[in-house]
Amino acid sequence: MADSATAKKLTRLGASFTRRYGLAFVSVTGALLLELLFHHFHLLHPFTAFALSAIAATFWYASTRPGIVFLLFAVLMIWVRRSRDVLEVEVADRTAGLTAANEEFRKEKAQLDGLFELSPDAVISIGCNWTRS
Repeated sequence: MADSATAKKLTRLGASFTRRYGLAFVSVTGALLLELLFHHFHLLHPFTAFALSAIAATFWYASTRPGIVFLLFAVLMIWVRRSRDVLEVEVADRTAGLTAANEEFRKEKAQLDGLFELSPDAVISIGCNWTRS
């Protein structure tokens, strides 16, 4: 009889654990799916708002521990997302700079090629040992 009471208690604890952390997992998944859906349709995607709603639901229905776990995960995800956004801006700026530099190079090359073609004198290049100062 003691074994059956212990087994029931462990079963209830396991079900409670599964239900609480399952709710946290479902909340995270729901917030992520909403974020991806908004991103797919090019809408504003406030992951922070979705995450806070999911955190509140987790704290309310699943208790403190799963809520804290989810809160830590959400803070980490928000930090990663902001870091990625900053890096994307830096890459876009560098790409724009390189594109402008390449375009300037092409214009100068075209100008020098035109001058070379119009030059009445013959030009022979034997070797160059150019150094920058």
